[in-house]
Amino acid sequence: MSHPSPVRSRRLRTAAAPLAWVAVVVLLAIGGAPAAPRVALESASTASVRVTDPTPAPGAVLPPGPTVVAARVDGDGSSRVLVDGRPAVGTRVDPDGQLSERRGIEVDLAPGPHTLAIEVDGVVAREWTVHTVGLTVDHAGADPVQLGVRMAGGGPTDRPVVLVNPLAGAEAMRAIPFAVALDAVLLPVDRLEVPTDTWASLAAHREHEDAPVFLIGGTGAIGDVVGTTLGNAGFRPVRLVDADAMAAYVPAPEALVIAPDGPFDVAWRAAVTAAALNGALLLTGPDGPAPADTEPFRGAPAALLASALTEPQRASAIAALGEATAVSDDALAPRRAAEAVVVVDPDRHDLAVMAARGADPNRAVITGLDAAVEWVAAHRPDRITLVSDDAAPDRLAQAESRLRTAWLNGAAAARVEVLVDATDGLVITLTSDVPVDGAAVHVDLLGFEWPGEVEVDGRTITWRGQPRPRLPEALEPAAPDSRARIDLTATVVSDGVTQHLHAVSDAPLSPLTSVSRDGFLVAGGAGPVVGTGPLRTFSVEVEREAGLDLAAVTSEIEAILLDPRGWTADGSISLQRVGNARAADIRVVVARPVTVDLYCGRVGLRTGGSVSCWDGFRAMLNLDRWNTGVVPFHADLTIYRQYLVNHEVGHGLGHGHVFCPRPGALAPVMMQQTGGIGACVANGWPYPDFGTRPAIG
Repeated sequence: MSHPSPVRSRRLRTAAAPLAWVAVVVLLAIGGAPAAPRVALESASTASVRVTDPTPAPGAVLPPGPTVVAARVDGDGSSRVLVDGRPAVGTRVDPDGQLSERRGIEVDLAPGPHTLAIEVDGVVAREWTVHTVGLTVDHAGADPVQLGVRMAGGGPTDRPVVLVNPLAGAEAMRAIPFAVALDAVLLPVDRLEVPTDTWASLAAHREHEDAPVFLIGGTGAIGDVVGTTLGNAGFRPVRLVDADAMAAYVPAPEALVIAPDGPFDVAWRAAVTAAALNGALLLTGPDGPAPADTEPFRGAPAALLASALTEPQRASAIAALGEATAVSDDALAPRRAAEAVVVVDPDRHDLAVMAARGADPNRAVITGLDAAVEWVAAHRPDRITLVSDDAAPDRLAQAESRLRTAWLNGAAAARVEVLVDATDGLVITLTSDVPVDGAAVHVDLLGFEWPGEVEVDGRTITWRGQPRPRLPEALEPAAPDSRARIDLTATVVSDGVTQHLHAVSDAPLSPLTSVSRDGFLVAGGAGPVVGTGPLRTFSVEVEREAGLDLAAVTSEIEAILLDPRGWTADGSISLQRVGNARAADIRVVVARPVTVDLYCGRVGLRTGGSVSCWDGFRAMLNLDRWNTGVVPFHADLTIYRQYLVNHEVGHGLGHGHVFCPRPGALAPVMMQQTGGIGACVANGWPYPDFGTRPAIG
C-alpha cells in the first residue's frame, strides 16, 4: 500500500573528535563533617520501583533558597519528595502532584546539610545528601562602563568622574587608588576616542557643570583628541600625569604601596592594595624610585614594599622614603573581607582595571578563578560578584559550584586530582594526597545519572562506570566518539572529616538505542553512505511490544537497503542509516498490526491488521508479515523481507504501484506482491540484475 508524500532530503553532518584522557586538578579543603550519604532503603513494595536521575545531584553544594528536588521514578505506586525526613512543602513542578519521569517540587533550603529522599507508597526508595552554603554569588557582566559604575557603588549621580585607558599599563594603575580616594566614578576611554556608553555615563554622573573630568596619564595613554572632544562637548577635562598633580585633589594617603611597574598582575595587585588601604601607589622602574618620585609621599605613615621588588629597587625605595616612614614587606595578596569581586578571565585587563575601583577594606578584588577559589576557602566571605561574559552560562555555573565547594570545605588541606579515562568504558580516578577512609561518587551525563561502582584503596578512589544511560533521542550522538559533558560530585572522608568535590569534564559517546517521540526504539549510530546520488537518510525502529531484537532487525534492514541490487543501483540516490529518527528522511518501523493500522489509518489507508504501508513519513512494516511472510507463494521469508522493506521504502522515495509486466518475469518490487504475484516470479529487489532496470512505473 502507499500514500504519496513529497520527498524530502536532509543531509546529516556530525563532527566527532575522540577523547581518551582528560585530567582535572581540583583543590579540596577539609571542613565540617556532614553525615555520609545513607544507603537508599528498599522493601518488597519498592523492589520493582527504580529511582534515577536525582536532582540536585547527590553530594552537590548549593546556594540556599529555592531548589527543585526531582527524580525519575520508574514503576507503580504513589511517590513524593521528603526533605530531612519530612514531606516536602513547596511548589509542585508536575501538574498532577505525583512524581514521575523528571517531575519534582520546588522547596526552600536553608544553609546546612539536607537529606533528600523519594518515597514510594510510604517507603523510601532513594535517599541522598546535599549541602547548602551561606555564600551569595551574583554576576556583574563584562561591560567595562557598567562595571565601573557598579564598582563605584551607585549612589548619587553627581559625583566626580575619572577617565582611564584600561590598557595603558602602569598609567592606568594610578587611576585606581585616585578614584577610590576621590570617591569618583571610574570610566573607560580609548586612547583616541570616548566610547558611546562612556558619554552617557559622563552626562549622568558629572557633579556640576564646572566640575572637572579627570584624565589620568599622559598623551600616550589618553590622547589630546579626547580632551579636545570633551571640551567641545561642554566638559572641563583636567589631565593628571603624576602623583604630585593627583595629591592636590585627595587627602593625604594613609599608606604608600611601592611595586614594580610590571608585569600587569603585580602592578595591578599593588594598585588594588593601595585602594583598599586608602593609600597611594608608586610604581618604579628597574633602578627603583628617585627622590623626586617619593617626595609627594614623605608624609605617609607607612609604606608597603611588594615582594616582587628586586634588592636594588628595595634599597632605593627605603633610602628615598626616609626614616620617618615605617617600611614593611607585603606580598599584596587579597586580604580577608566580607565580599570579593572576581574577574574570571585573568587576561581581561580592561575588566580588571574597572573592577579594581571596587576595592575597599571590606571588599577584595581578585583575578582568575583558581586564585578566587583559594581565597574563598581561606576566608569564607558572604558574597562573591563574578565578572564574566554572560554568554557563557555553563562556565559561570561551574565557577559558582567551585566557589561554593571551596567555601564549604574551608582552608585547603588536601589536593585531589581527578582523571577521566574513556579508553575502555568510563573510569574516573580520584587521587588524594592524604589517606581516604571512604567516598561517595555520583556521575551525570548531560543531566542523566550514570551508574557505577566505587572502590577505595589507600589514597585512590576509583569509579568504574556501568553501561551508560540511554539518553533521549535528541541527545544521543549520531556518530561514534561524539563528546558530551559529564559532571562529577563526590564526598571524600579522610580521618573522619568530609570533603566535597565538583568537577566537569567530557567523554566520548558511542550511540545507543534511543526512543523516538512516538515511543519506538531507534537503532543508534550511523551506517556507511552507499551510492553516488543525493543522500537520503533512513532510521530503523521497532515497537517495544514487538519483542524483536533491534540489533538483528537493524542489521537485516540496513543490509537490504544498502545492497547493490537496491534503490542506489541506478546512481539516482545514495542511502545512509542514521541513529536519530528526527534526522531521517525515511523512518522504517516494524510494529504490531494494531499499531500499523493506527498510523496508516491516519492517512486514510486500510491495512486491516495484515499488511504494511507508507504513511508519508514512515514505512510501517506489519510485525506478522515480518515474522511469517505470506503463504503460500513466499516460502522463503528472506525474499519476502527484501520485498517488504524495498517496497515500502520505494513509496518513501516517490515510486507508485505497478503490475506484473509478463508471465515468467521477475515481479517488480513496486508490485503489491503480498496480495499475490500472478504469473510473475517473486522478487525483492528494485534492480535484481545489478543495474538492469525493471519496470517500476
